[in-house]
Amino acid sequence: SSLLKQEMAPHVQTRLKKIHAFLREHLGQEFTAEQLKTVGFKVDAELEHQLKHNEKIEHYLVLTGETSVAVYKYRPKFQSVQGKSDILKLLETRREGVLVDDLLESYQNCQNDLKELEKEGRVMLIPNTQKKFTVAFGTEPVLTIDPDIQKLWKEITVQDKDTLHKNLEGLGLDATSKPVKNIQRENNGQEFKKNGDKKKSRVTKLTNNHLLVSEDLQGISSLGSHQFNVK
Repeated sequence: SSLLKQEMAPHVQTRLKKIHAFLREHLGQEFTAEQLKTVGFKVDAELEHQLKHNEKIEHYLVLTGETSVAVYKYRPKFQSVQGKSDILKLLETRREGVLVDDLLESYQNCQNDLKELEKEGRVMLIPNTQKKFTVAFGTEPVLTIDPDIQKLWKEITVQDKDTLHKNLEGLGLDATSKPVKNIQRENNGQEFKKNGDKKKSRVTKLTNNHLLVSEDLQGISSLGSHQFNVK
């Protein structure tokens, strides 16, 4: 009879998985082997060994009078996260985001706190529909810019419109006031006409003359103009 029960007993890994899920549902609570037995989990020597060496389950001794008893407790990934301020502090240090599932195992009311933080605009919850998980991101800016970069940025001066126009003319360039859409419309009308069903090839002349005005680019002056057949 005892042999039959042993053969019919669930596999150790299956029981371990069920205890793992049970402890996760009761975050922060401690359970002795006797208490686990009352809810349907018999902790024998083999299962006890697995519980002691499982990274997601804490195992330690608690003194009860003159004796000590072993207790089991779920070990969350972020043990220090116990409230809103802890969530925000964690997200500040992890700009790549944190899986919501990892946060939810920290404490019982974590899901409600995340929803409230999202509503307040202090946390973003981005779902990945393909892989079926959600990532939490902090919204507080933490970008720091090197002081030398800041100094260079402040030293940059922008020319006014008249000075810029004058400098362009000095380089042989002509600034246009025509909107880009108008220029494109004119080109479309001239270059993309069709004659019946026959397609005509056109020749577009591309020049590098506007690049040759700089003394630094004299080395490419031999390039001149090139023609390309575009069909």
